[in-house]
Amino acid sequence: MNKPIIEWSQAEIVLAVEEAREGVLTQLNHFFSNLYQKGIPVLMSLTKSEEEARSYLSDAILRFKQKFIEMEKRLPEKNIEGYIFTMAKFAFYDAQNQQNTTSIELVGQVPDEKAEESESPSHYHAADELQLLQQRAMMEGIQKLTGHCQQLFETILDTGEEKSSKLYPTLGWKDARQVTTRRHDCTKQLKIKAAVILETLLHQKNQEI
Repeated sequence: MNKPIIEWSQAEIVLAVEEAREGVLTQLNHFFSNLYQKGIPVLMSLTKSEEEARSYLSDAILRFKQKFIEMEKRLPEKNIEGYIFTMAKFAFYDAQNQQNTTSIELVGQVPDEKAEESESPSHYHAADELQLLQQRAMMEGIQKLTGHCQQLFETILDTGEEKSSKLYPTLGWKDARQVTTRRHDCTKQLKIKAAVILETLLHQKNQEI
């Protein structure tokens, strides 16, 4: 029987992370356990598979631990839980990128399989770091959008729905054509904002080396 889902405050999560950095993992493990219970049903609306949903969430949690526990990077200022869920959702969209024409494309390209076969372990790490920065840039870019553009992308992420004919009633917009037109314009805005943010993040990372 699953334990009741608990709503963690930002302050509680920050405290759990700080304790984990000191080697005390009890509270952080409780948070992650709660996150699985809460997040897998949400991700299954995208993946349609509990195994896949668990895999994407596990990968997002691993990235979170590497960045904020092991490397002790500065935590997101708000909604840490949402940050992890969004990482998992972007990982799903990225994996589907070759099959679907999703409007939320990551900035840049992940190396293809043939190129990866001859690359060293250090290349894998670099590619993984770049993808994480790309995801962060896209997330921050969405937050910098205003009005209907932010509403559009957040709705796509939350529902997993991309068809204009199904999106416009949820968004409360006039018709599917309006969704298509706005998505085209908003995608251009998002790519520009995300590219600028990514450039800043890469500059900051180079200064840390």
